[in-house]
Amino acid sequence: MNDNQQCSENVAELRTLLVATVLGDASEAELARLNDLLLSDAQARDFAAEFLADESLLRRQFEMLGRVADFHNPPIAALTRSGDSVGFQPAAPYRRAGNESHGSGRNVARIAAYFLLLAASVLVAVGTIAIWKPGQTGQARNGAPAAPLLPALVGVVVDGPPSEPNSLYPFATGTLLRIGDVISTPSGVTNLRFNCGVEVLLKGPAELEVISPMRAALRRGTLTARVEEAAHGFQVDTPNSKVTDLGTEFGLSVDEKGATNTVVFSGKVALQYAKFQPPDTLNPNRPAPLSEGRLLTDGEAMRITELGEAKRLVAVRSSDYPFTTDKYEEPSTWAPIIDSVSDNLREGSTSMCYRIVHRGFREDARAYVDRRYYEWNGLNAEYGLPRFLRYADYVMPFCNDKLRKDLEVRVALNRAARVYVLIDNRVELPEWLTAEFQDTGYDIGLDETAPSADWFQVGVGPGVRIDKSLSVWCRDVVEGSTVVFGPMKSPKIQSVMYGIAAVPLEMAAATEAEPIRFHQPRVGSGLIRNDLLPSPKAEVFIEHVDSFAELTIATPAADDAASSNKGVVFRIESNDGKLQPHKSVRVDGDILPGLNDGQIARNHEDLDRNVWYDGQGRFSVDLQKSMKIAAINTFSWHRLERAPQYFTLWGSNESEKPSTTFDEAENAIGWEFLGLVNTSSINYGGAHLNYGGVHASSLRGPDGQIGPYRHLLWIAEDTTHGTFFTEIDVHEATP
Repeated sequence: MNDNQQCSENVAELRTLLVATVLGDASEAELARLNDLLLSDAQARDFAAEFLADESLLRRQFEMLGRVADFHNPPIAALTRSGDSVGFQPAAPYRRAGNESHGSGRNVARIAAYFLLLAASVLVAVGTIAIWKPGQTGQARNGAPAAPLLPALVGVVVDGPPSEPNSLYPFATGTLLRIGDVISTPSGVTNLRFNCGVEVLLKGPAELEVISPMRAALRRGTLTARVEEAAHGFQVDTPNSKVTDLGTEFGLSVDEKGATNTVVFSGKVALQYAKFQPPDTLNPNRPAPLSEGRLLTDGEAMRITELGEAKRLVAVRSSDYPFTTDKYEEPSTWAPIIDSVSDNLREGSTSMCYRIVHRGFREDARAYVDRRYYEWNGLNAEYGLPRFLRYADYVMPFCNDKLRKDLEVRVALNRAARVYVLIDNRVELPEWLTAEFQDTGYDIGLDETAPSADWFQVGVGPGVRIDKSLSVWCRDVVEGSTVVFGPMKSPKIQSVMYGIAAVPLEMAAATEAEPIRFHQPRVGSGLIRNDLLPSPKAEVFIEHVDSFAELTIATPAADDAASSNKGVVFRIESNDGKLQPHKSVRVDGDILPGLNDGQIARNHEDLDRNVWYDGQGRFSVDLQKSMKIAAINTFSWHRLERAPQYFTLWGSNESEKPSTTFDEAENAIGWEFLGLVNTSSINYGGAHLNYGGVHASSLRGPDGQIGPYRHLLWIAEDTTHGTFFTEIDVHEATP
């Protein structure tokens, strides 16, 4: 019988033994048989490596992961280091503190399972390596004694405090990490990179043990872990809990008493911990089982006390956890101003944790703990954030708290400070804000997206892909005290929670003022608001229905004053060649017949009869004569988010059309502001979730006419998704 035949006959048996071992159900005889197969058959070892590479066994089954990773107690070698060389000497069988020996049969079984976990590593890189039994040195094929089996290489120290090992820092930069290594660092930040795709930043004083390629144990101190997709399932043990990554960046800290803090910065983790139980007087040293567990996601955190009680962790400082990206452009020139954050939410009602960031307010700074892709930015690419806000201390709140009607956030300050509130321009201002804070007149932007929106990405730097504008309000606090912030007022689903920032009062007073217009939304940016525009000449009425037949404020007309059968045309105002409609029918390069042909779209994506502005754009109409206008009606239709209208409308009664390139109201020479339309603000069916359908807007004069105009200009504000305009009507007032 040849080797291939023998291997094929062993496959079924080998698979059965592997499954039983992984699940922890194998008997002593089965474990011994598996060990013999792996020792004697190289093809069996290859099969085992492929078997365990399946993510469904090792990485996607949380319970199974715990059982597999528990097989980590083979004899290892003692680590010795001399200069740049790394050598190994055999050591006694490894035991964790408190573990009892399971006998030679169980040790052999653990060695076999240890081999399975490391089958894809350097242990099976050469065919001459076999599993090392206790006391066995092995033999090479030439009959000479083989070197003892070495623990697997699982990673490397990418960056450590010293460049060379010493008595305090034996793990210097470049040190290779192997199973059984214990990294103990008294201070500083040590950057570890595991081969599986995990980066660990260890903040001293700390002690971390490498248990397996996918598992470590934090005995004390603090770490932050960034886990690549290929390494989902990575585990970190603490004295009273276990964290399993499910696609994450998370932080852990263990204090001297063994209490553990777990913070999820992005993604999610599975947290298991020992449920609190009264002391067992008969067996006082018996550890409690990891019987409790919960899933933690973006911005959530838990503290497991030394007694195994689960508590909400209300706030953490950014400086509590190391981040390689937290390298600011300026040195930290003042001590932290924000000491702590608390709220009135009941224990157990939330697991959300505020994050306090010292001197972290800068371009592209993350805005919310529960929105990993929301970032603060200046509105203007040239000027960026207002100077007085740059490098401020700030608080990452929970964006979803915008909906809490009884919220009370308390921010404790260490000393005199100027405190800022950043509030969404689309919401009604709450009384606590207008009573205690004043509007600076400055605005900033919010760049936002979602991880599933591949077509909609956050930009880099100021003025890029800004989605929302927020007003900056301030208040001076003359000494260290606690400032109380209340709830939002009349929030919308699409609005955001306010932000909080602070700078030293003396620094705020010394900061040179900048022109406010550098830090306000521009016309067409999608961020413009009414209080930055002149008083409108018309009243705006809007409606959102499922079909054109249901419209009540107006219906599309075929013979209005702006219809094509009267020789009137709508023209693109592309200015510098940009701001073009997307995939829309045009004539002679700049005429848009779909806006006044008297035909509504046949379906929600009828690009022959719709004009789709996929973002900011401008178009105008020359009515060919001055006329008193009674109403200007705009209709749009789409099944999803391209239905809402968001535009400003301008009118001119000059014989020649004035320049359309302005981006500030004060520069709109020759134009009068007629009104701001935003149909996405409609409360449809009691919610703001369904934007699809037919949207209609009608601008009307308060006394039956808007006024005499010849030229009209629509500036479609940037809505990211754009708008499907299907028809525009202009109705002349009756004499």
